[in-house]
Amino acid sequence: MSSLGGIYNDYDDPQLEDLLDEEETVILQPKDGWVVPDPVAAGWSWNGNVLRLTRQAFTSSWDVLRTFDFPTATFVGCPSLEAKSSQDFTKAVEKVCGGCTKVTVVHNKDLVIRLLNTFKRVAELVLPHNIRLQSCLSEDKLTSNHPVKVIKGDMCGIGAHHLLLDEVTVLGLVARCEKLEHVDMNLDEILELLPIPFIDAGKRNPALALPVSNYILGSFRHRITLDNIAVNSHVNFHTLQMILSSNKCPSRLQIVTASDNVIAMIPCFENVTNLLVKYINGICSFTLCFSKMSRISS
Repeated sequence: MSSLGGIYNDYDDPQLEDLLDEEETVILQPKDGWVVPDPVAAGWSWNGNVLRLTRQAFTSSWDVLRTFDFPTATFVGCPSLEAKSSQDFTKAVEKVCGGCTKVTVVHNKDLVIRLLNTFKRVAELVLPHNIRLQSCLSEDKLTSNHPVKVIKGDMCGIGAHHLLLDEVTVLGLVARCEKLEHVDMNLDEILELLPIPFIDAGKRNPALALPVSNYILGSFRHRITLDNIAVNSHVNFHTLQMILSSNKCPSRLQIVTASDNVIAMIPCFENVTNLLVKYINGICSFTLCFSKMSRISS
């Protein structure tokens, strides 16, 4: 469990905390047994486990790097892939890292859809301290079915320990990412905007349903428009009923609510092993749910 500026996420990478203040750094992890080229090129640093490069060295060395297999890549403080001033860097990313299965982008500046179209084989996409609101236009689409299973991230800069994804992005993930198991996003916001597509997609084909392992219902921050970030959206009783009726069984549950009725429904999520609850309507009687949960566990 990593705190990353006071925000708790399961990034499973103790080195991330040390990278937050770095800029224009690329870290590549090769397969076991990789033999470092001799002599080591300027701007390269090899510690026996990972290859660390400046962005400039990565960009200028892409023709050499592309001959090796790097399953894991981390980009820290690098420019957007869409930036016209850094198209050489974008080309290097596509040539060297297009086959990576795990990609971490610290201080990400790109749309998730753009990243998935670039990293076509990535199974785990990690976006700590993401600084891009994920609001797509209808033409921003995944170009093909994608094998991604996990999309993790946060927006600590505005106090959100999840990504701010709009409904266009989410429905694009539903349509193209059949293996998706986990997304750090405010689910109730999407359900309130587009409840029918979510439920219908799940009933027509379970593979198209949104992730079931990690449910964030209500948020410390949420998106109203691209220019308007609100404080404390909260899940209501109706939305929780809708989720329960779809027979989802999340193992991780975050709830921000102002409703005693929502608190009382928490024990209905019987498979939850990781729970975070915030009540924003005065003093909450958590005995509404925890007395039931203690009886269940006993």
